[in-house]
Amino acid sequence: MSGPPVSLFGMVLGLGGLGLVWREAARRAAWLAVPADVAIAIAAIVFVILAALYVLKAIRRPEAVTVEWNGPAHCFFAAITMSVLLLAQAAQPHAQDVAYVLFWIGAVGQLALALAIAGRWISGAFSLADVTPGWFLPTFGGLLASVAGAALGETEVAWLFFGFALVIGMPILALVLYRLCFHAPLPPPLAPTLVIMVAPIALAFLAWQALNGGGPDPFGRVLLYGAVSIALIVATRVPWLAATPFGLSWWAMSFPLDALSGAVLVYARIGGGPDLELFGIVLAAFTSAVILYLFIRTIVFSLR
Repeated sequence: MSGPPVSLFGMVLGLGGLGLVWREAARRAAWLAVPADVAIAIAAIVFVILAALYVLKAIRRPEAVTVEWNGPAHCFFAAITMSVLLLAQAAQPHAQDVAYVLFWIGAVGQLALALAIAGRWISGAFSLADVTPGWFLPTFGGLLASVAGAALGETEVAWLFFGFALVIGMPILALVLYRLCFHAPLPPPLAPTLVIMVAPIALAFLAWQALNGGGPDPFGRVLLYGAVSIALIVATRVPWLAATPFGLSWWAMSFPLDALSGAVLVYARIGGGPDLELFGIVLAAFTSAVILYLFIRTIVFSLR
């Protein structure tokens, strides 16, 4: 048994993020609270299974983990700590103590990984060809700590991660855009990671709103519509993405759609208006359909 690739932790982010989208939607339709909790519970179970299998992989085949750490998949190690932070946010309404423990495990792990990976970046170990949208995970992924930390009262820690994303993440966004525009296309196995482009600014809006509170403000509007703009640009590449053979890397598309759906629904709730409300509902339905498709295809793929 070769063990799961580290990128498969994106499945936890996709399922857990969908649960949080439904939880936000449950503010309009209370019955959605049940499927929201079910999706989050499934995400937690998947995380435990994947974590156990990955530990076994690290024990039995440490060279395989080393290859992932030294290769294009190195950024996806942040998906592990991001999953812990997302589960902390999900647990907060039901189990404050559990959420608090998960938050600190995830926050410390995310910061340690971000520093370790950023240190490798500035050492000159990578070329432009190695840059992918996956590089957003160590930089912008900590925004999940901003959202969860704000809810748990850890305001300074939440601002730390917001500042890290803003100062360190924005240059990475520019670098990824430059690579996509002026270098060879992403190889087919990494093609679905293009959708990760949608997540950073959507997460930044959710983090800003969690920290700032209140109704829509100019900066929040810039973030929300910036995320929508990036999503529209990425949508122009859907035919290219659809031609890519299915693989487990397709789960990279799930969490960015969750983040955008959640951002639009939150913006609509705090004063975005009925048009944004409708857009958010349609987007959440589309995201649900995509993740259901990915879930079914993954089961079929695993049984082959």
